[in-house]
This record gives sequence, structure tokens and C-alpha cells, in this order.
Amino acid sequence: MITYRIAHHNDIELPMQSRLEFCLTLFLCILLLLSGCGSAADERSSVTLTAEAADNVQPENPHGLMAFFQDGNITVSDTNSDNMLIQIPLSEDEYALFLSMTDDKQGCLLYCSSPAAGIMMKHLYITKDRWATYEEKDLSSLIDGYPTSLSALSMDQIYIGTQMRSNGYLFGTTDGGNSWTPVTVDDKYYQYGYILPVIADDPALYALLEYTDPAADAGAYVLCRRADASTAWEKIGSFMPEDFGELQTYYILDGALYIADSQGIQYQVKLP
Repeated sequence: MITYRIAHHNDIELPMQSRLEFCLTLFLCILLLLSGCGSAADERSSVTLTAEAADNVQPENPHGLMAFFQDGNITVSDTNSDNMLIQIPLSEDEYALFLSMTDDKQGCLLYCSSPAAGIMMKHLYITKDRWATYEEKDLSSLIDGYPTSLSALSMDQIYIGTQMRSNGYLFGTTDGGNSWTPVTVDDKYYQYGYILPVIADDPALYALLEYTDPAADAGAYVLCRRADASTAWEKIGSFMPEDFGELQTYYILDGALYIADSQGIQYQVKLP
């Protein structure tokens, strides 16, 4: 007879054959447990999408506007005529701008200052006359995290993607920016949310949610879609581009998602 001590409890005596069966069973249980834990930590969507290298394709600018920093101002210009439409004076530094138009006249512009001690100033500018005039809203205390993107479905319904800090990776408003609420797709931990530009004549809204895949220790993405304002977000699938850096551009074009990083590496993900 051979004696084994298990988990510091009472000694258990097992014959040799029973000992081998016990060890084999214990080994299989450990493998199943580890396998189950890995899949649970990694699971984001039941559909795996394929990210393939693609040429650098740029979507059409449907409203012909561009926003940029110039001499201490935010400048909005018409790319078709090279005419400056407006200059908005800055009280903070030049850090990030996001522009989204719902049509040729109506739209919004999000300005973000550089974060100082974790605090970032965030101002939303709204126009109804192609930037002849604008209304300003201070979102600094309403939006947590650092914005990554802006997309306006209408002048009432606007979404902002952020780097998650405490309570959200997406934020939405249904009252034109007066109040904002976190948008939650599921209870998984995502580090970044990116709201994609609205496609003309398509009521669907798309978002990319970024997380770290523990198995590969690399960034991975879940593509989500909201069919219209009355439906919930659904996860289309997940993918992991190879050798991919910081996300720079992202858009849907001709039934595919195109994403590019700050180094100019671009991938195409065909939608199912």
C-alpha cells in the first residue's frame, strides 16, 4: 500500500492500480479546467472574422468638410472650394479633433485637449448652417475617458467612442448632447471603443471594441452593429490583425470593414 497526502487533509491509502487511475483522472480534470478557463477569457463572439492585408483605400468625403488646427484656432474648411468656413478660438492646446456631419448643413465637431493629470477638456460644437454659426457644449464632466471617435446619426443622436477608464467605452446622447449615458454591449472588459462613420442611406451603426487577447497577448477587436435606433447592439464577430499598431482610420465600404494603424498598415475584414 502507498500513502498520499492530498491538499493537507487526512491521509488516503490507495492501491497501485487505483493510484494510476486517480492520477489519470486528476490530470484530465486539470486539462479540462484549463481549457475551459482559456476559452471563457478569450470569448468575445462566436464568429471569427478574417483580417486580410489590403491596399490603402480612402472613403469618399460626402460633405466636403475638413477640420484642423491652425494658428491657435480650430478651422473648418470646404475641401471642394478651399474656402475657410469658420475659425473657433482655442483656450487649451491642440490635441484632437473629430468631425461628423449628418448632411451638408448640420453636424458636430468634438475638440479634446491633451490630458493633464488625467483631466481632459472636451467641447462639442454643433452647427445647423454649415458652420456659419455654432453652439458650444462643455462635455468635460459628462464623458469619461479619452475620446477616440465621433459619429452623429442625427442632431439628437450622437455617439462618442473612448478609451475606457471607469464607466464606458462608448457614450451616447439622444437629446443633442445635453446628457450622455455609457453604452454597454456586454459585460466583457474592452479597453477602447471606436464608433465608425455613418454610412449614407444606411440606418445601421457600427462600432469596434478593442481588448487584449490573453492567449496571444495582443490586441484583438470585436465588430458590433446596431441595426437602427430601436434595436440593441449585436456582435458580428471578432478578429486579430497581425503586427497591428495603434488604430488610426476605420470605416465600412462596399460590404467590408477597412482599418489602418498609425504606421499605414491596412486590413480588410469582409462582413458576414
